[in-house]
Amino acid sequence: DFTAWAQDHIFTPTEFGNYLGCPFRVYAESFLKLKPPAEWEIEMTPAEEGDCIHRILAGNRPAAEILDEFQKGRPGLSLPLFERRKAHILKVLEDFSVAERQRKSPLQPAHREWSFGSGNVPPLEIQDGRQKIKIRGRVDRIDVDHRQRRFLVIDYKTGSGAISGASIERGEALQLPLYILAVEQLLLPGYEPIGWL
Repeated sequence: DFTAWAQDHIFTPTEFGNYLGCPFRVYAESFLKLKPPAEWEIEMTPAEEGDCIHRILAGNRPAAEILDEFQKGRPGLSLPLFERRKAHILKVLEDFSVAERQRKSPLQPAHREWSFGSGNVPPLEIQDGRQKIKIRGRVDRIDVDHRQRRFLVIDYKTGSGAISGASIERGEALQLPLYILAVEQLLLPGYEPIGWL
């Protein structure tokens, strides 16, 4: 029963946005697990670019290694177009790194890859009429000013002048406000959010 499932399910921000806009889409994609057939573009998509940038900025592996791995595992990719996109990504990351080193702010990176709704951190709960909606997610980075008790949420796919050109759908538009609520309620109660990047 979809209604009972929705009451127990821990939604991602994208699922939650889809649920608000079109419950049938969530029924089809998340409840029935229906997937559209794969359609490979010849060029790296904004979502793929955002995912690669996210993995690079997580800092576990070199950028060139992650991009080469993507290229080898991606059917239908035009190599000349990918080389152009790869050069662009590396330049954007270099500019981002320079800006980070030059930044003078009392807000400093305090949490990376902070997850809620899994592990030891409970989900964010939102009251929707009589129903509680549970939401899970992972925040790329949280910068904190402990002296003034403020924080800033940073999403690598959309942050720092929109590092990637990913399109914003309803769920993605909800993602950062939901992340702020989660940080306020579950991680830094009593701290003031100053926004997101």
